[in-house]
Amino acid sequence: RYMAKRNAVVRKLVAVETLGSATVICSDKTGTLTLNQMTVRSMFVGGRWVEVTGEGYAPEGTFRIDGQPVTISEDPDVALHLRIGALCNDGTLTKNEEGNWEIFGDPTEGALVVSAAKAGFEKDELGREYPRIDEIPFQSENLYMAVLATFHPSGAGRVAYVKGATERILEFSSSYLKDGGVKPLTEEARREIEDASRAM
Repeated sequence: RYMAKRNAVVRKLVAVETLGSATVICSDKTGTLTLNQMTVRSMFVGGRWVEVTGEGYAPEGTFRIDGQPVTISEDPDVALHLRIGALCNDGTLTKNEEGNWEIFGDPTEGALVVSAAKAGFEKDELGREYPRIDEIPFQSENLYMAVLATFHPSGAGRVAYVKGATERILEFSSSYLKDGGVKPLTEEARREIEDASRAM
């Protein structure tokens, strides 16, 4: 009511509550805030940091581990990580009439689609190869999104891909992928993943 008296119109009350609890507001001149673009800069996969180069939504960039270029086709852990990011996703990457790349959907999901495209994983092709059967859409109370997809041409094989908050995914997990194989998720491995998440 106080804000309405000052001619401020807010669609969602939670936005006012969030603003009211803010103590510091940061802004920048380019990038995420003004262009609404997000870019994947690094990933933590199988106990390794993977650097991702490239700016904006253009699917151009390279992947590096310890400063050395990585061929995604030769690294199954990173390839699977990128594929999950693209398949468990409602964003789409397109090129407009001016030749600029655009994302339709959430900027975070867009960043994942672009990072997969940098590795040659085009989302539409992946969707044909791994058709979506069902999904649990992202909701803030769940902190994850999940899709069920076919991964065998006959439709006999199915896999669930999940993305979301680190702590939520770890709650579901008893193992993780490392060096191309499934390893038990020990307390040490769990802490390593949590530390990497905090570092980001």
